[in-house]
Amino acid sequence: NYFGNCVSTIGSSPLTAATFMAEDGFLAAARFISDSVEELDGSVAWNIPEVLKKHSAAPFGSQVLSAAGSTRFGVYGLDFGWGIPEKVEIVSID
Repeated sequence: NYFGNCVSTIGSSPLTAATFMAEDGFLAAARFISDSVEELDGSVAWNIPEVLKKHSAAPFGSQVLSAAGSTRFGVYGLDFGWGIPEKVEIVSID
């Protein structure tokens, strides 16, 4: 079983920069991210070869939207059966 973090691409969009620069651009970005996350399931790691093929076929000069975040849940209170953690590190790109 997998235990830990997973970084993955979550989708691609035919939307252009103009979509995100428009008055409702923030909503368009939030909607795109939300829809992409909802599509995730337990097969994320198994789909990596297909995702890499798809992204390598993207036209030169394609724009990339990147988002990072934390679930901000109480990690010091988690107990997976071996006791609560003594130390927790959450990596950020800030």
